[in-house]
Amino acid sequence: MDFNCFYGARTRTLQALVPENPQDSDADFSDIDDPIEDPDYHPVQKEVAGDSFFESLDEDDAPSTSTSSTKLLCKKKGKHTLKTVSLKEPEDTPGSSSLSGPQNGTRRIWKHEDIEEFEVTEPRFEPPVVVQSPFQYFKMLFTDEMIQHIAHHTNLYSAQELGDPIKTSPEEIEEFLSMLLFMGVFKFPSLEDYWHHESRFSVIADIMPRKRFQLLSRYIHFNDNQQCSGSPDRFDKIRPLFDMLRKQCLLIPSTHKHSVDEVMIGYKGTRAGSLRQYICNKPDKWGFKLFCRASSSGIIHDLLMYQGASTFFNVALSEEEQMLPLGAKVVTTLCKTIQQPRLSVVSFDSFFTSFKLVQTLQTSLGVKSIGTV
Repeated sequence: MDFNCFYGARTRTLQALVPENPQDSDADFSDIDDPIEDPDYHPVQKEVAGDSFFESLDEDDAPSTSTSSTKLLCKKKGKHTLKTVSLKEPEDTPGSSSLSGPQNGTRRIWKHEDIEEFEVTEPRFEPPVVVQSPFQYFKMLFTDEMIQHIAHHTNLYSAQELGDPIKTSPEEIEEFLSMLLFMGVFKFPSLEDYWHHESRFSVIADIMPRKRFQLLSRYIHFNDNQQCSGSPDRFDKIRPLFDMLRKQCLLIPSTHKHSVDEVMIGYKGTRAGSLRQYICNKPDKWGFKLFCRASSSGIIHDLLMYQGASTFFNVALSEEEQMLPLGAKVVTTLCKTIQQPRLSVVSFDSFFTSFKLVQTLQTSLGVKSIGTV
């Protein structure tokens, strides 16, 4: 318990008693009597042979180097007077600089200015009238257009390779995707185990024969290879599908609190070359790296695939943005799609944070930001 609640806090003053003549500061303290230990004793000022000094000191009145109340006790020889000196820091004058340089040894005094008050409005989401099935929520992101796109380019690629298409359909592509989802949840040691008579998994084996599944896995495609030659995009094989998925993510209503960070898509193969990244503090340490903007609802609203120097090949950057480092370019690119930038705040970690980024977000986009340093 704080004793100040009974006796009250000691009043503090930013003043000190120092000799009026600076030469009197070298005083001899050897003749001062020992402090009296009587708790009811109060120090009094005493005149002894023309010397003015305090006969004793309390514990609280002992000399201290802090900026609080300080009393200097000096034995003075001859008649000298004491003067009161304020220990308050001098206020800045209009002609003086508030930043003191290292040559004068004084500490830096920061200038305080009022900033504009800002409050993030709380989002209001209306609950759905009818809760849809998981398949319907999946189709909100993976639309019929994307399914038809996969079926068309799979037939096109198989015809280019075999001379005759494998004649798949959007319905069969949906079944193929459902099998991939089941395999991600129920993992068997090998692909053949799902159809083997001793370990047959009917949920997958009844959908499609093994040979047909392997044929689709061999020829599934998302873009025309003959039109991708010479493109600076290193993700050209999946770019159309990625753009359609990103379009659906942008349609989801977001809150006013956003976060930009890295997301890993797990991949341990060796055919991706330098596109495969390693981040030690991620659940999937090896894989493809994406930069994502998510809201406080936990939903990702915008994505950007990292591919080295060609990451921003299809992004229109201003001259000011081109001078920014990689992390700042990522944040400004993902924040351009925020629906209400003036009401939004975006946060990011030290990989993205820079003063130039905070300034650019505020002046160019009107987005408030919080970053770790």
